[in-house]
Amino acid sequence: MSQTETEGTIKTGPIRASGYAVQFRRAAFGALSRAIDAGLVTAKDVSDEVGRVDQALYRVLVEKHGIPKDAVVSVTAKYSVDGGHLHITDLAVEAYARDEALSAALTADARAELGAH
Repeated sequence: MSQTETEGTIKTGPIRASGYAVQFRRAAFGALSRAIDAGLVTAKDVSDEVGRVDQALYRVLVEKHGIPKDAVVSVTAKYSVDGGHLHITDLAVEAYARDEALSAALTADARAELGAH
């Protein structure tokens, strides 16, 4: 088995904080579908590891930092599959803050370009 088949990256892309868990689970199963089909890891093991990551992210995002549900976040995780088990080897979380002044300027300029009020 080559390293490219047992290592990889799970990316949610930008998503509302209220939906990161579902999107991370979908992205994980998508990234690992070939490994599951090949019998390198079970769907239960993927589900268990995703659940562990979800709980940690909840503690960090919600309990520790109070990220609001409508904030936009992005989660990227590096993983390896070894001995039939999924291991998250690295994790990065990005949060995108809303810029009210920039949003107002963009809205005003877009309306002006379109001749809207």
